Amino acid sequence: MGERKHIPALDGLRGCAVLAVMCYHLGGGVQSHNPVVHLAGVATRYGFAGVQLFFVLSGFLITGILWDSKGSAFWWRNFFMRRALRIFPLYYASLLLNLIVSALSGLGWIALSSLWIFALYLQNFQFPGHLRELADHLSLPLAHYWSLAVEEQFYLIWPLVLMKTRTSGQAKVCCLAVVLISLCVDVGTGLHVLSGLDSSFLANMGGLGAGSFLALAYRAPSWPRVIVWGPAVTLAGLCGFLLTAHFMGYQAPLFHLPVFWLLFTGMLMLCLRPGLLTRLMSLPWLRWVGRISYGLYVFPSLLLPLTFWLVGRLVGPAHRELYLGLVFVVGMCVSFAAATLSFNYFEEPILKLKRKFPEGTGKVARAEVAQRVEASGAPFA
Repeated sequence: MGERKHIPALDGLRGCAVLAVMCYHLGGGVQSHNPVVHLAGVATRYGFAGVQLFFVLSGFLITGILWDSKGSAFWWRNFFMRRALRIFPLYYASLLLNLIVSALSGLGWIALSSLWIFALYLQNFQFPGHLRELADHLSLPLAHYWSLAVEEQFYLIWPLVLMKTRTSGQAKVCCLAVVLISLCVDVGTGLHVLSGLDSSFLANMGGLGAGSFLALAYRAPSWPRVIVWGPAVTLAGLCGFLLTAHFMGYQAPLFHLPVFWLLFTGMLMLCLRPGLLTRLMSLPWLRWVGRISYGLYVFPSLLLPLTFWLVGRLVGPAHRELYLGLVFVVGMCVSFAAATLSFNYFEEPILKLKRKFPEGTGKVARAEVAQRVEASGAPFA
């Protein structure tokens, strides 16, 4: 099958996801009598949707990797080691940094009593009230790490599910079942919201399932008939979002999740074919943002105390609009600087170790590629 084809537009799509989350973390709580600042605050409140775009992308990319390499030697080991080299170093370095800062602040033992939950990726099992209580014990904010726990749980569980499937048809049924279960959880509990359910694995696995289904469809002979539905799926998701935003606002995230899965799956489909969105998402600066997106997700909240201190030295909180604006600008600058340094001098050298754990081409992938070539008369890359 050869080298897996890289899709540049997906880097840009990832960049859009992290920019939305950054706006939410740094400006999502803006309240002001100034109409311009107020409008910006309302817009950034929906930045939490960027996490759902990450989930759809992860489902698409991870399922594609797993399915293409299924049946190859050391399948699960190589996959997990490559994921560990990408995720663990910065994650555990941030936990260590938090412990050091907490110790210097005289809160070392208290922080240690909370960090073990994050170290085991269990933070999304806590109800938000309890999670906020845990976060209060830490000198640097880590509440946003719930999504990293969801991702890690997906990496552990999903390969085992795919291992039990023999055909892409069976795997697609599993994907649809994942979406349906998550949809039932979201809608059912959204009517009587339980504290913290919006950060649970069950509530968020619908985006992962939708992306996974698209990854399998992308590798099937019927893909040309599927891709034409991209604009319709995107439009349906956009209309659904506008309706839920109008009638429910941003205070009902569980109801928003299904329309976000639909919207972002449609956008992903549009990025898999030539068009305006593909060209926009392939812009070099946006792809660069996507490339360092992991650090950009970690650092804005993690560095909030530093941001507040820097802005406090520049202007007092009495000038509210100016203060909030500077928090956003300074937070963005500090986060981009930290993410760039982290990627170039910490993450990328470690990522070079991935070559020790190559992705193979499995028997299932080879058989389906041969079937696609036979059906279409053209090779699949």
